Amino acid sequence: MTLIPISDVFGLQSALNLRLSMGPNFGVARTAVINASGSVDGAIGNLTDCVHVDGTSGACGASGSVSTGFVDAEIPAGTLDGVNATFTLANTPNPSSSTVVYRNGLRLKQTGDYTIATNTILFVAGAVPQPTDSLLVSYRIGVTLPGMGFVDGETPGGSIDGVNTSFTLVQSPNPAGSLAVYRNGMRIRSGLDYTSTGSSITFVANSIPQIGDVLQCSYRIAQ
Repeated sequence: MTLIPISDVFGLQSALNLRLSMGPNFGVARTAVINASGSVDGAIGNLTDCVHVDGTSGACGASGSVSTGFVDAEIPAGTLDGVNATFTLANTPNPSSSTVVYRNGLRLKQTGDYTIATNTILFVAGAVPQPTDSLLVSYRIGVTLPGMGFVDGETPGGSIDGVNTSFTLVQSPNPAGSLAVYRNGMRIRSGLDYTSTGSSITFVANSIPQIGDVLQCSYRIAQ
């Protein structure tokens, strides 16, 4: 057998130089990262760690940029007797505007039907829950998601006069499908009751908001 030096094969050394090589920390079944020398290493850390774009690893969300806390369909503590107006949540909503109170399936309006301070809900005089009512509350607890924001219970700009069909949001929902529109506490349907483009909402002819109606919109945005 005759050995042929690499240097005798035109372009072979250059091609080999372009190939990735194993670094000192290379390991089978570990996430691959490129080290400072351009070699393939295995990510170092615990199996439950997250790998960052710079190849380092650590506890997921350790940087403090991500936190998640959602409370869904909580039944607030308090007596449903038609007299008691004060109810208590298990946690303090953060922000308080994320609090959504449903009474018999209809979404109530914050400040219009109730106010909230820390973890206490106080219903206004004309909206005190009755003995047969059902209350459910959803809210966030300091949720921070990179690139994402939340808009809660916004009243869109526009005249509610039974004629006007065009309303405007402060920001454009992103994604567009995150937009939820409530009319008098009832969620209405995109494409059936209204259409939306960017920050504009247009109601169809048979769903035009009437005088006295209450509109609320919630949606996500890109940050």
